[in-house]
Amino acid sequence: MIRRLLIFVICVSAFSFTAGTARATSSDSDTTTDRSLEQLSQEQLLLQKYAPAIASRQQESDCGPGEAFTPISVNELLGRDDVVLRTSSDEILVQAPTVRDLFSAGSDAHIDIPGNALDPKCDYAQWFQSLNASPSIYGRVATDPNHRGRLAVQYWFFWPYNDWNNRHEGDWEMMQINFDVATVQEALQTSPKSVILAQHEGGEIQPWNKISMLNSQPLVFPASGSHATYFSANRWVGTSAQTGVGCDDTRTPSRVMQPEVIVLPQDIPTDPDDQFAWLAYNGRWGERHSGFNNGPTGPTSKQQWNNPLTWSDEEGRAGSIALPPLGTQATNFFCSASERFSNLLLEAIDRPWTIMTLLIAVASVLIVGVRRTKWIPSAPFPITQRRRTGMLWTSAARFMYQRKKKVLPFVAFLFIGGAFAQWLRQLVFRATSTGDLSDPLDPNINAVGGLSYGVWLVVLVPVVAITIAGVTRLIQSEEAGDTVLTFRQTMRDAVSANRFIPSVIFTIFMFIAALLQVILFWLTPRWILAPAFAPDTHPFKRAAHLTKGHRRHIVFIVFVTLTTVTVIGPFVGALLLLTTTYSLTTLSIISAAINGVLVVWGVVTLNYLYADLTARHQSDEPAISQTI
Repeated sequence: MIRRLLIFVICVSAFSFTAGTARATSSDSDTTTDRSLEQLSQEQLLLQKYAPAIASRQQESDCGPGEAFTPISVNELLGRDDVVLRTSSDEILVQAPTVRDLFSAGSDAHIDIPGNALDPKCDYAQWFQSLNASPSIYGRVATDPNHRGRLAVQYWFFWPYNDWNNRHEGDWEMMQINFDVATVQEALQTSPKSVILAQHEGGEIQPWNKISMLNSQPLVFPASGSHATYFSANRWVGTSAQTGVGCDDTRTPSRVMQPEVIVLPQDIPTDPDDQFAWLAYNGRWGERHSGFNNGPTGPTSKQQWNNPLTWSDEEGRAGSIALPPLGTQATNFFCSASERFSNLLLEAIDRPWTIMTLLIAVASVLIVGVRRTKWIPSAPFPITQRRRTGMLWTSAARFMYQRKKKVLPFVAFLFIGGAFAQWLRQLVFRATSTGDLSDPLDPNINAVGGLSYGVWLVVLVPVVAITIAGVTRLIQSEEAGDTVLTFRQTMRDAVSANRFIPSVIFTIFMFIAALLQVILFWLTPRWILAPAFAPDTHPFKRAAHLTKGHRRHIVFIVFVTLTTVTVIGPFVGALLLLTTTYSLTTLSIISAAINGVLVVWGVVTLNYLYADLTARHQSDEPAISQTI
């Protein structure tokens, strides 16, 4: 009896203990779940509070300048029949891949979007339009094991295509907001410390109080094509892998979007059926190519995923190099040259034999041209005598060296006049602006830029024309044996109507030819030598008589001379931009000084061309259009 009673008591006690434990466990589980939901809700609040407004450069026409894409959800790619997952040997691994497929794919796999990444044409833009996708970005709250007590709020942008100096499918970019607090709740109650924007292989960091805002949201500017993100609208120059080699463009007018924020987990999912299982994908998010044209890896492969604050401290630059609103000769040349060289390189990778054949043909023409002509003797005197093509250029250079005291004032006049024209252009640009030209919705920047360019031409054309007339007068005085003509007398003669008007017409003609990059003077060689006949009553008529039968010879010389005059100065400036730490002002001064010297050299060359044709005409020799 006692034994049975003891057994009953033990059983009841055991049951009571188990039930209590079960209730306690259930209660703890419910509490944990409630806390997780609360934490998720706070993360969502934090991510929504600081979600960026994105101002991308507006595309005014299909396939035209500007940004054709928006950041989207990766789900827009998944399950589509025209998107495939390939192996490293380009064999199709999976068609219409799913999240599960990406989770299980190896690091040698790559996603292939329809189109040729190296030669996109309009294919990617049209494919993107067919998605009809709304702008979306990914948000994540992250911590760094090396920086306890600090918090990072990250936003990841997936752009379908990168169309810049490098071209590739898929483009992962990001921005990060740093807090000096340890928890999400604290972050909701305080202001951020700083913001860092990813730019190519580096990033730019700024204090929170210097960030542009739009309706209480951080306003950021992704560059057209490259999607490197900046804090304002401008053109930006990069000369390294950290900043990108070339020029990023975030100029206005822009379209502003406020994309949906999709909350990412802090850790990589381990379940292949998780909606974010694609975070475990270690392959490429685009076509496989060599170098910078390869599809990128995903967010979890980046340093900022696991060590966001370490990355921010190590990679954050204090600023980026902004170009002047109207640019400079050196920087404009650098931007254009880097783009063209990149396009040529992309063509060579995509169609190597075509580009190789073209380069061989160009090199052959240059070699033949150099070998067919003579460069010496470079005798500047007497001026009127027969010269081969190469001797025209070297004699002009020798003349400038021997008469440098008379030539340098013209170079200085050009330099000062060009600087004044540029200063006035900047003044007009600022004075006619109706608002802040960094405003993403400002529609006036193109009109203001065009007006300022017109003012620049109105000032610069007379300066160049006076230089042409003055240098021509100087050479004519040397030919006549008048070696005591002063610079003041030369300039007084240069501004006389019978010299100035032909020079203005010639200058405008050369500006148009350089602007349109075509040989417009093929049909009118008389315009090229008219300034040399300026003292005469009918300079254009006499020039036409002298140039008759020498069209190809004249066009070749003028084309090479004009190209040299317009390219060398900016080229040297761009080269110094890449290899030195000179300021943009210093580079502009160097480039403008070289340009001034070359313009005078070009005018002297054309006068020697006139002297050469005169000598041939006097000797009544046949046309030399077939000889160099």
